Amino acid sequence: MTSGYFSVRAMGQCEDEFALYFERSVVAIGWSAVDFSALPDPKAVRSEVDKRHYASRSRLVPQVRGRKLSEVRRFKAIRPNDRLVAPFGNAVRLGIATKEELYDPEARERLDLANQRRVNCLADEGGDLVTVPRSELSKGLQGRLRVRGSTASDLTEFSDEIEGLFSSDRRRWSTRMYQVAEAQRGSFLDELLGNIQMGQTNLKAGGRGL
Repeated sequence: MTSGYFSVRAMGQCEDEFALYFERSVVAIGWSAVDFSALPDPKAVRSEVDKRHYASRSRLVPQVRGRKLSEVRRFKAIRPNDRLVAPFGNAVRLGIATKEELYDPEARERLDLANQRRVNCLADEGGDLVTVPRSELSKGLQGRLRVRGSTASDLTEFSDEIEGLFSSDRRRWSTRMYQVAEAQRGSFLDELLGNIQMGQTNLKAGGRGL
C-alpha cells in the first residue's frame, strides 16, 4: 500500500506541546469535544466536529469552516505507515504512523490536543530524535510548512523529498547540522546575556560589534 505524507503541527509550538508529541510518541490535534477514536471513519468525524464546534457559529466564514473540517478529515484519515512531518521550531521531526488512535482527557484540559495518533518517531543510532533544519528542505516544502493556522496538511506532492529525509545517511547528517546550529545559537545567547549583565552593550564607532 502506498504511504501517505502529512504534516501535523503542534499549533502553539510550545514546550508543553512538544513534550506531548515527542515524549509520548504521538501527533495530536484539537477539536477535543469529539473523540475521534470512537468514530468509524473520516466522514463521521468531520460531521460530528461540524455539529459540535461550528454549527452554532453563524458568523464563521464558510471557507474557513470548510478548511478546518478538511483538516479534521485529513487527520482521521492517516493510516499505518504514513510518513509524518512535525514542525519543531526552526526544524522538523519525522515519524511513521501506527494504527493506534488515542483520546487523552488530560490533554484536552491542558492543551486541547486530546485526539492523538501513536507514531514511531525516527531516531538515530544514539537514540536521539532525528531533527532536520528547515533550511535543508526545498523552498516549496518550507513554504508549505509556514502556512499559518494549518494543523494537518497533505504533503503528497513532496513525497520524493520526504522519503529522502527518511534515509539513514540523510538523517544522520541533518541531525548533526541541527545540533551544531543549536549549540552555536546557545553559545551566542549566553555571551549576549553576559554582556548585557555586565553593561557591555555599547557599539564601537561605526557600528562595529553589531
